[in-house]
Amino acid sequence: MRLSTIVVGTLAVGSHAVMQAQTPKLPNIIFLMDDQHRWDALGIVDRQVKTPNLDRLARQGVLFNQAVCQAPMSVASRNSLMLGLYPNQIGTLRNEPGLPDEKLPSRPLVEVICDAGYETAGFGKAHWGITVGTRGFETRYEAECRENGAIMMADVDPEKYKRYNEEIADFGPGEENNLGYIGCTSQLQENEHRDGWLTEKCLEYLKSRDDERPLFLYLSFFINRMRVITFRRSLSGCIHWRGHDMPSNPTGIGSTLRMPSRSIGGICTSISGKMRPIPNGNR
Repeated sequence: MRLSTIVVGTLAVGSHAVMQAQTPKLPNIIFLMDDQHRWDALGIVDRQVKTPNLDRLARQGVLFNQAVCQAPMSVASRNSLMLGLYPNQIGTLRNEPGLPDEKLPSRPLVEVICDAGYETAGFGKAHWGITVGTRGFETRYEAECRENGAIMMADVDPEKYKRYNEEIADFGPGEENNLGYIGCTSQLQENEHRDGWLTEKCLEYLKSRDDERPLFLYLSFFINRMRVITFRRSLSGCIHWRGHDMPSNPTGIGSTLRMPSRSIGGICTSISGKMRPIPNGNR
């Protein structure tokens, strides 16, 4: 079944009844997210930044230039996004333990979408702040934040997981101490990093998927954070950031954007035959 595809960064979903009222040919929904990505770290906003795959999505869709994060902390913000409530309504206001499955104040977004007739597959960070179930994902891969029922990198590829953690051991909690800010040149292959591993599993899933239902695909990256790991296999030329030239293999913002940009490019290539631009895309 060939379906149109919508690629989104955030998604608002109404009631179950509204979802069921959609036309029979529901579009695929591809939800791509990375962590702590500054609004202006995009080539379409600042030409000094090189993010061609993200720029492509922005040009073919809608770029929101006044979107505001729900909270300045990951657990609070992600709970708000996935539960459709403000942090003060949920009671999770910072990076603290979240709510167990039986105490959620609303149904998680993915459960609602699954009940609307979608196949649901999730790869990467959800960061509920507590070990929970997969909350609506029928296929679930995670690299760090354990979920009951998820396929975990530490369980299926323990050696890769071990090598990655050995490489970032000096970066402190959340990989955000002073050494984490400085970063390093990685000696590992990309699929030995959490995001590279998740992208590889996501692409394998897309290639082997055999389901007639429309797809809700969630891919959430870890690496675009304060700490920077540069890969030996890097782009040629210079990365330019805020008027400064940086060589192709530096530690810096250009390096930390490469894996999400390349990974998103791989996903877009995999689904390119099913993607459709939003007419009259704008800001």
